[in-house]
Formats: sequence, C-alpha cells, structure tokens
Amino acid sequence: AHLDHVLGIPNAIAEWPETPVHIHSLERNNWDECMLRAKQYGLSPENESLPDWDDDKAIQVVLLDNEEDVKVGNLKLDVIFTPGHAPGHVCFYNDEHKFMFGGDLLFQGSIGRTDLPYCSSEDMDLSLRKIFNMLSDDVLVLSGHGQPTTIGNERKSNPFVAQALGSG
Repeated sequence: AHLDHVLGIPNAIAEWPETPVHIHSLERNNWDECMLRAKQYGLSPENESLPDWDDDKAIQVVLLDNEEDVKVGNLKLDVIFTPGHAPGHVCFYNDEHKFMFGGDLLFQGSIGRTDLPYCSSEDMDLSLRKIFNMLSDDVLVLSGHGQPTTIGNERKSNPFVAQALGSG
C-alpha cells in the first residue's frame, strides 16, 4: 500500500465502484499513513484521503491473507505472499500463461527498496528465495516499475537476486 501504488484508488473507485481492492491486512499501516507520506515527499494528491477500508459503503476490501486465488475475468491469479518491500506485499502469478505481477519485489536488474518504514531486508531475501525456488526461468515478470523481465534473466544477471540466493 505504498503511495505510488494506491493514490489512484479513489479515482478508480469513482470510475468502477463495484471493483474491490485486494490487499493484505499487514498493509494497514501503510494504507493509513499514505497521505502523511505523500505530504512528507512534497506531493499534493488529487484526493485528500484514501477510503476507510472499514467502511463497506466507501470501498470493497478483499483481504489476501491466505494466499488464495484471485479471478480477474477469465484469468486465475495465484496470490504469493512476498513481504520485504512492504509487510503485506504480494505477487500475482498466472500458471497458464507463465507471468507474474511482481509489484515491487523484483525489477529488471534490481529489487524493491527495503529502507522505507515497515520494510525488511531479511524478509525480502526470504521472498526472493521463495519466488526463485517456486517459478521456472521462463516466467515473465511484470514489475511495479520499469521494463518486463523474466525469472531466468534475473537469476543470471541480477546482483541482488544472486546475493539473496547465496550465489553472489
């Protein structure tokens, strides 16, 4: 629930009010502090606040605490709990088409930051090991920032992955 990923939620809810927001309950602090962080970074968000996720009339929240599947149209996405960049960070993996929405876990040549509030470099390393032990090299990674990559590319060339996997 870092601000660069959630500030657009009020506009999305206005456009598609029936669409739920899927989020892990461990992201509550990041959600609640989002606007404070935006102001600390000198941002002036279009909306003054995020909806209260306890208010069923303001927002439909689906908690992703049990790594259950999510359906988006005809796609089945497996929810993979990957804390590190954020305590409730998750990735969404589709086995049929071999792709993963990686959020801020893994980027082309890098990984998500762990120097922000509630982040953990130890959890990041565990999450990277989990993903790289679980997924094949041909899986396409669509990150929260930057260009697409593959698990194989990052296994071969990403120094942060090499360090997390104990090979760097």
